[in-house]
Amino acid sequence: MGGVGGKLEQLETLPCSISGFMPPPPPQPVQVNGAAHDSDDGRPPSPKVKENLRDVQLKLLTLEYTLRNLSAIAADVQPHGPSDHAQGRAAGKVQEVIEHLMELDAQKDRLTQNVPIDVIRGMDENVNPNRIAKERIENAAVQNQYSYGQILAIQSYRSILCEALVENFPDLAEHLDTPRQELSKREDALPNPLIR
Repeated sequence: MGGVGGKLEQLETLPCSISGFMPPPPPQPVQVNGAAHDSDDGRPPSPKVKENLRDVQLKLLTLEYTLRNLSAIAADVQPHGPSDHAQGRAAGKVQEVIEHLMELDAQKDRLTQNVPIDVIRGMDENVNPNRIAKERIENAAVQNQYSYGQILAIQSYRSILCEALVENFPDLAEHLDTPRQELSKREDALPNPLIR
């Protein structure tokens, strides 16, 4: 039993509050040659962002961090116990959230960014914006492939038409600019947008 009692003493010394598990602070972008570089994992730097937009991004990251802290503190409040300290911290975090929202509201007149209404609706419906972007990229790739197929079909039809015209009307041969052999070379030179 001595082994079990020792383990119980260790468990009693563990922190019972969730506040010890606060989320990490928001990342701070690093400037590399005038462009924001978020990490050192070998990715190329992000394109340069306007200063007003960068300020809004940093304020949003700070707001997210404060909201995560608030959720951790709110989870720490006990319904039937001495929670004055946790309630006071929660009130302070709520005040911080309000201040961050006021700062964001003050910056709205300095920005002229247009945000698609679909993105805002998706956020209201708790849809990940990355999923929306992925769906749009996939749709664009499908449309691009369809257009590429149409271009190839038109070029093929044109070459067959030119051959038929030359066969039936030899006098037109000098006025037709693309024989079938050159077209097949051009089809190979035409870049396929899906192959990289």
